[in-house]
Formats: sequence, C-alpha cells, structure tokens
Amino acid sequence: MRDAPATTTPPAAAAAPRDGLGQFLGGAAQGQSGRVVLADGGLAQMQVVRSYAAASGRECREVLVGAGRSSLYCRSEQGWTATRPLLLGSGAARP
Repeated sequence: MRDAPATTTPPAAAAAPRDGLGQFLGGAAQGQSGRVVLADGGLAQMQVVRSYAAASGRECREVLVGAGRSSLYCRSEQGWTATRPLLLGSGAARP
C-alpha cells in the first residue's frame, strides 16, 4: 500500500481591503442605488445610471454619486477604475 503524499495548506494570503465600490459596481443593475463604503472609509450614495460594454470590450458603469455628480467606472485587471468619458453628455441628469 502506497503512502499518500502529505498535503500542505498554503499560507493564507493577506486579506485585501474591502472594496465596497467594486462590490457595488459588480453586482448592481441599471437603476439600482445603494450606500457604498469608499476606500477612505467614507460613505457615498450611488445609483447606476447605465451599464454597457465599451468598444474595448470592458464592462462599464456610469453612476451618480451623491447629489448628482456623474462618474464613469470600467472593469480592468485591477478592478473597477474611474475612467474619463469619451463623449460629452450622458444618460445622467445634469443640474
């Protein structure tokens, strides 16, 4: 009878800080809103205005942050990153 090789458990990786923005953007549907814990620990009310696939193939979300400031985030290898819009104007209501 052969001995089974000993299994070792790899050391636990350092826990990544919670990415509340990334979690929200990854799971929110168009029109959905919620309070998001930002990287600096602050809270922000966000609403997904539109979701689309950019010409680059990246998944993007336009969100209203707080009282109407619009921001664009696209998914990259590093997670969701703020992106400059290519076109002026958007689906977001402007004050």
